[in-house]
Amino acid sequence: KSSDGGNTFTQLASTDNFTFTYVQKIVVASNGDVFAATRNASIQRSEDGGDSWSRVLSDGGTSRAADLEIATNGDIYASLGIFSSAHIFRSSNNGDSWTEVTPPTTSGGRIELAVAPSASSQTANTVVYAVKYNQNATTSNDISWIRRTSDGGSNWSDLTIPTDFSSGNHFTRGQGWYNLIMAVHPTNEDIVLMGGIDLYRTADGGTNWNPVSQWFGGNNKPYVHADNHAIVFRPGFDNEAIFGNDGGVYYSPDAGSATDPNFSVQNYLYNVTQFYSVAMENSAGENYFLAGTQDNGTHQFNFAGINPTVEVTAGDGGFTFIDQDNANIQITSFTNNNYQISTNGGA
Repeated sequence: KSSDGGNTFTQLASTDNFTFTYVQKIVVASNGDVFAATRNASIQRSEDGGDSWSRVLSDGGTSRAADLEIATNGDIYASLGIFSSAHIFRSSNNGDSWTEVTPPTTSGGRIELAVAPSASSQTANTVVYAVKYNQNATTSNDISWIRRTSDGGSNWSDLTIPTDFSSGNHFTRGQGWYNLIMAVHPTNEDIVLMGGIDLYRTADGGTNWNPVSQWFGGNNKPYVHADNHAIVFRPGFDNEAIFGNDGGVYYSPDAGSATDPNFSVQNYLYNVTQFYSVAMENSAGENYFLAGTQDNGTHQFNFAGINPTVEVTAGDGGFTFIDQDNANIQITSFTNNNYQISTNGGA
């Protein structure tokens, strides 16, 4: 928790337990109550700024919560799901009680939600979008459905599922358990941004989706790093948006208004890369390291401390190797048992 605008944070002692091992989403109600979607204990609520928590929603068997959204009128929408079941709930009294509003579904999995701020002044006209990942999918067509309600969840209609540029598979390409996010334009309920591997946009409420980015910058689309997890429209500037993905933070000045938006990377002094492994050269005082990262390649380090590196191989960097007798021999690894070798010291 931060009480100074994010300059410093203090870990909440009340969350140092199994309940909060995985937290998928945090939202704050207008009265200051905090709600957390947890993987191990459903929806938790704190009424005292995080000092204590209580479980306010469980579907009787599924403890895994995936998403939380608060509508303009204060209604709270939550999704819970696991292998055998997936559910959407709505609370109109700050989490004291909940009504199930799940559209017809036949399998379990993760449900991602997005509420239209401009169409939620009352429950009867609240527009909510929902996209469901099929937990039991065995192919890259892993999305069960995308649906929309215009009455707070009483009735739902099916929408088109976007497909990948080259493969024809769903836009998540078998990774809907991991990269799946939606956001609705602040003033137009029919404009939705959705992310999987790449980013997609609809201006007609989900009937048609236009791909607006490409993870390798192909197909005449701007480059935005793969695997998207967060989309936030800028308050007060309705057409601007920020995107969070495996490559960091991206910004668009016109994602809410342009059919083909512009994007720029915003990763200045942003050091959060997750390293899987590191190998070091076997000589005293040496600052040469080879390290594999999550979806950001394998990097050469040549300086002590936090300094720029050289990406020698791309994608997901796995285990790395530097021969301890002959440092000219180095190996990097990538998914699906792909290896690359250098016999000249990484040059």
